[in-house]
Amino acid sequence: MRLTIGCEGFLFEGGFNPMEELTREEFQAKVRAIAAFMPGWSYEEPGENTSAETLAGLLGPSGMRITISRYWNDHATAHASGCYPRGHDGAYRGARGWGAIHYDAKEPECGFSLSKTPERIASDLRRRLLPIYAEVYALCIQAQKREAEYHATLAANVERLAGILGAEVKESNLDGGEFCAQLGDRRIKARVSEDSVALEIDDLTIDQGIDVCRVLKTFPVELTQ
Repeated sequence: MRLTIGCEGFLFEGGFNPMEELTREEFQAKVRAIAAFMPGWSYEEPGENTSAETLAGLLGPSGMRITISRYWNDHATAHASGCYPRGHDGAYRGARGWGAIHYDAKEPECGFSLSKTPERIASDLRRRLLPIYAEVYALCIQAQKREAEYHATLAANVERLAGILGAEVKESNLDGGEFCAQLGDRRIKARVSEDSVALEIDDLTIDQGIDVCRVLKTFPVELTQ
């Protein structure tokens, strides 16, 4: 899944000498010019915490985003790679983290020389990076939706059980699928999944425990191999 664009740049297109390091403003202007040749994409203004001398961004459709960074030891060469959606916990997750590519595969990327004109760089990105990046990104979005559906089911199950027991539900309960209920002196802990629940009940008398076991015995048993 790795894409690499062969570096060119010793012809000094447009009179630019790659051996002469671009300033921060010139580098950002170059990326802004690249965006002009990529339909559906726009230049991303660098944030306050962005190292704008070596890092720039392009914003695309459906939440896609490409970062363009200069190599720390060769500012005449740049590297473009895609960004992916965040997980349910808000943490950044790459394509491998979403299971969109094999765990030992490289994420879509390409390198290029900044001596090229913005039009040629944009053409390379459209031809060599965007098709496979869009495919991998779409797989990540599908995985993100499945994760969201899982957590929505988890939250609904927590609320149903907690409502019966009169337990207070906190945000962490909904995300983690666990909650505790206090019924008098008795503490009940529940661990909830999509289609099952594990209950821990403290301080039952032996007679109460027998009653619980009798109820459980009436439930259908699924045999597993």
